[in-house]
Amino acid sequence: MDDCSQIEINNELQADKKIVLAGNPNVGKSIFFNYLTGIYVSVSNYPGTTLDISSGKMGDAAVYDTPGVYGVGSINDEERVARDFIMSADIIINVVDASHLE
Repeated sequence: MDDCSQIEINNELQADKKIVLAGNPNVGKSIFFNYLTGIYVSVSNYPGTTLDISSGKMGDAAVYDTPGVYGVGSINDEERVARDFIMSADIIINVVDASHLE
């Protein structure tokens, strides 16, 4: 598993806004990222495999695809990475699976 401090993220995108896609694992965040940016990202659905944050541009905005997490309580690396990006976002898109809403 990668260490959060060693994750390299393209923060040098020149953008007016920072859009972050957040949500549980397997809800379709990467599909939205692919659609918004035109960049295809490889998807892994195993714990600890998706510490990478994909980045791309949509117009004048930078779009970031965060790891799927069930919370942001900083228990594991995925939650820490997602929390840090969510806290620094201008716009957060919470992607949810409507078939699991209560």
